[in-house]
Amino acid sequence: MQRELRRKIAKHLVRDLTRASRLEKGNVKERILNLQIPCVVEFHGSGSEEPHSITDWKSFMKLPPMVERLVRENSEGAELRLDWEKFKQDIVEPMWCGKDAGLEKEAFDVLKFTAGQKELKEVSRTTLDNGVCISTMTGRVENGANFFFCYRITVENQTNTGIRLIARNLNFFTNENNLSASVQSGFGVVGHTPLLFPGMAFTWQSGCELSTPTGHMTGSLEFATENTDTWEKHKAASQQAPTLDFYRSCANGTFTATLPTIPFGKNPALSILESDPVH
Repeated sequence: MQRELRRKIAKHLVRDLTRASRLEKGNVKERILNLQIPCVVEFHGSGSEEPHSITDWKSFMKLPPMVERLVRENSEGAELRLDWEKFKQDIVEPMWCGKDAGLEKEAFDVLKFTAGQKELKEVSRTTLDNGVCISTMTGRVENGANFFFCYRITVENQTNTGIRLIARNLNFFTNENNLSASVQSGFGVVGHTPLLFPGMAFTWQSGCELSTPTGHMTGSLEFATENTDTWEKHKAASQQAPTLDFYRSCANGTFTATLPTIPFGKNPALSILESDPVH
C-alpha cells in the first residue's frame, strides 16, 4: 500500500476516534469513548422485570479488535477508556512511518466502526424532562412492501424520590407526516410497570411498521410518584394485578415526561476516504 494512502488512513483514524470520544479533565493519556449502542432486532418486545443502573452494551455489539486492545472499562463498566498514548505509539506512528503494513486492515475495521457510530448518533436522542432522562435508539429492517422499525428506550430516574412508569402515549408518523398508529394511555411498557428509585434506569425495546422508509415517533410517558406501602398492600390483599387507575388513584401524584422526537431511518454512510481532512 502506498505511503501517502497509509498516512491518509492514519489521519482519518485519529480524526474519527477523536470525534467518537471525549477528554476527561486532567487526564491527557486517555479518552472516554462515546459509545452509541445499536438497537438489536432480536430484542423486539423485550424488557427486564428488574430496573438496572448500567446498560450492558456487550449484549448489543462487539468492538473491533484494534479498539478492544486500546480500551479498558472503569470499575462499574459504564465507561470505556481509550489508551490514547498507546494508540499513538503502537498504531499511528508505525502506520505513519510505514513500519507495520499489517495494521491497515484493522484500521479499516475501526473506520467502519466509527462510521457506524456516526450513523447511530443520527438516530439517537436524549432528553431530560421533569427529572427523567430519556435516551432512545432506533433500527430498521425491510419487511416486504412495508418497513419495520425497532426502537429502544431507556428511562433513568434523576429525581430524589421513587417513581413508577405506569403508562405510555405514542404516535407513529410516516415520512409524509401522516399518522400511522397511535397508543394512548397504554398500561405500562412491554408488560411491565417498573418502580425506579433515584439513580435507577429501565430499558425496553419494541417496534412498529410503516409504509415509508423513514418516519418518526412522538409521545410521552406517565409516571406515578412513590407510594410503595399502598402498592405493596394492594398486591398482598388482591389476587389481581394493579391497574392503571389503581396506580393513578393511590400515588402521591403523577406527572408526564415528554419523549424526544424519535427518528426512524438513517442517513447513508459517508465515504471515509472522501471526507474532509484532519484539522
